[in-house]
Amino acid sequence: MKLLGVVINKDLKWDKNTRYLVKKANKKMRMLHIAAKFTRNREHLMQIYKTFIRSNLEFSSNVWHSSLTKENRQDLERVQKAALKVILGKDYKDYDDALKLSKLQSLEQRREVISLRSTIPYLQRQLNRDVLKRKCEFKDLQTFNEVKKVRTENNNHSELVNYVSFADPIT
Repeated sequence: MKLLGVVINKDLKWDKNTRYLVKKANKKMRMLHIAAKFTRNREHLMQIYKTFIRSNLEFSSNVWHSSLTKENRQDLERVQKAALKVILGKDYKDYDDALKLSKLQSLEQRREVISLRSTIPYLQRQLNRDVLKRKCEFKDLQTFNEVKKVRTENNNHSELVNYVSFADPIT
């Protein structure tokens, strides 16, 4: 099933989604190859890569990142590796060197950052919401106890008055 551009299996494995993303990114790689024929400007090629290819590889990654298999990760990383070969041309030695030279992170590292950036603020909001909810509940409990105490005092007072009034010899 495809939901909002993410392929979801009933077993919640991400193989089909990864294949879909890689296929889509490889189609966009044609654009990078064509651009590389007309310019060797790395900044322009890098912008094409980031805008049209990497964005596809990271689409909704905060949903599926933590559940990827090693093969899924390698498939995604292979696209970036190929893109860096095109962008760097003769200066490409190996993937790690290319990442340093281009000042990029591996896709794995980027997905970690993206996941943390979206998850931590969400969890903070949830915790803060829980704290506020508990404060309100505590305040309600305090108010309830104060009302209960006042009622008890009033009931005790009226019992005392009634007791005194029954013991009054004048009546």
